[in-house]
Amino acid sequence: MFGTYELIAHAYIRVYTDGRAILHARHTTYALTEAIMAVGNKFVLTLKGLYVPASQAINNVFAYRLQTGEASAANLAQAFAIAGETPLMNILNAQTIFDEISVVNLDQLDDFVTYPVDWQGATVDNAMPSFVSWVFQYNRASRAVNNGRKMIGVPGEDAISSGIAQPSIATALAAAEEFLGDTLTIVVPSASFVPCIWRRAGNYGSPPVSEPDQFFDITGVSYKRVSTMNTRKQGRGA
Repeated sequence: MFGTYELIAHAYIRVYTDGRAILHARHTTYALTEAIMAVGNKFVLTLKGLYVPASQAINNVFAYRLQTGEASAANLAQAFAIAGETPLMNILNAQTIFDEISVVNLDQLDDFVTYPVDWQGATVDNAMPSFVSWVFQYNRASRAVNNGRKMIGVPGEDAISSGIAQPSIATALAAAEEFLGDTLTIVVPSASFVPCIWRRAGNYGSPPVSEPDQFFDITGVSYKRVSTMNTRKQGRGA
């Protein structure tokens, strides 16, 4: 459900000498573009792999919602596998490999799938340390949520100099941006899925209020920078 909601930010009642009482309010109107989906529309996809030199597990988590067609975990896994290999592997070193896409439907927990893949990073230069990643920003379509962030690694040494992406990798990073922000489609059976920012179920606000998993639409994805967050050594991904 999409709509425009009016938030009253400041309000007070003024009582006049003739007995009239009038509510005065300063307000702001904003567009709330969170997608509140029907059953079977919210999916979490995990791309699983290994950074070979350190035998370190890699888990990159993505959120999608159904746009059209059949709400099926298998459909999303297949669409991601078809579209994702080239743009993602072209920004990673050959020491980074992936062997599985897993998808679960958050609204129908009996709808899940494990989809085998055989992906390997395309660059054959020396790999960076395992904590080095490309950082992409998921640009929010609503102020109801913060921008999202996705860290994907491991890149090769030739792609980075002094912590900055080199021109030689610019085209590949642009293709990765486009893939991450694009709608995924599958022809048979017909279905399409759009990327989202996933705010996990938890307690938010003050005082805290328990909220379910929520998915928020995005306006696109942008490459931001190289990350060297060396505290993220286990279960890579966001």
